[in-house]
Amino acid sequence: MLKTQNLANRKNLPCLCGIALEAAYINSRIAALDNAESEETSRFRRLYGDQHWQNVLLWFRQAQQELAAA
Repeated sequence: MLKTQNLANRKNLPCLCGIALEAAYINSRIAALDNAESEETSRFRRLYGDQHWQNVLLWFRQAQQELAAA
């Protein structure tokens, strides 16, 4: 399970990946990863495993909550 302090790393995402961690991006990733039947999610789970898939989904949900509270 992800710890809240790991969410601080999301501030580095734009620098490291060139991706702005905005509501639209967060919501799109949650929608994609939350669909266990999609090819994208199936491929992610095959490559990284179910535990990592669940952790990443949780990470995006926590980021969504933090952004909504800000």
